[in-house]
Amino acid sequence: VELHRWRGTRRGLVERLRLCCGVHADVRDGGGATWSAEAGAALPPPPTGELLVRVWPVREGVAVDARHVLDIATASCPVHLICRVEVLPGP
Repeated sequence: VELHRWRGTRRGLVERLRLCCGVHADVRDGGGATWSAEAGAALPPPPTGELLVRVWPVREGVAVDARHVLDIATASCPVHLICRVEVLPGP
């Protein structure tokens, strides 16, 4: 139930990847949203339209199935975004 509550969020995707694939994840989207405490601050860059998911194994010596990670990430992100997965070395 807790995981379903976070569905569609960065936190939800990170947790889903940890549970399903045994990986840590860093999820970055080019959302183009920002805030500033100063009036007249620079606008954010235009959205990239890409969701970048960087993953690395929870335990050393365990292989990461990049295709499985991509399938889960693609199923969890909005259809207008392209998902890209980078597999990083272990802990």
